[in-house]
Amino acid sequence: LILFKRQQRLQLRAHTHQVIKEDLIWPRRILSILREIKGRDISPIFMQDSELRQDLREALDYCENISLGIRHGVYDEETIRDSYAKLFVVLYAQVERLIHELRYESNDPETYGAFTAIVKKWQYDSKYGRKL
Repeated sequence: LILFKRQQRLQLRAHTHQVIKEDLIWPRRILSILREIKGRDISPIFMQDSELRQDLREALDYCENISLGIRHGVYDEETIRDSYAKLFVVLYAQVERLIHELRYESNDPETYGAFTAIVKKWQYDSKYGRKL
């Protein structure tokens, strides 16, 4: 049983590494968005710039899907954390207020909930000894 669980974990990590390797465009897109919005109030920009709005929605959707994959065991959290933690935390810090506004507008408190939860978990872990 222990050997089987270890083998499953290794397969999950290998699968996760493959997904990360194939998805290199997303970290670059997110970094580009972060450069564009750095230090600016995101809400008015989000409302006025339809291209940025689309890019930001797609980036948040991507982060939400990765986070849901972690939650449901599709991806290995440790592998994703090692690759994306800083990127996710910085993005979340820039758009946290916007996420709250989107939740209010859609009357859905779970909008980007998995993304929020994984970022909060990683922030908590880093506060108590685990580096991002």
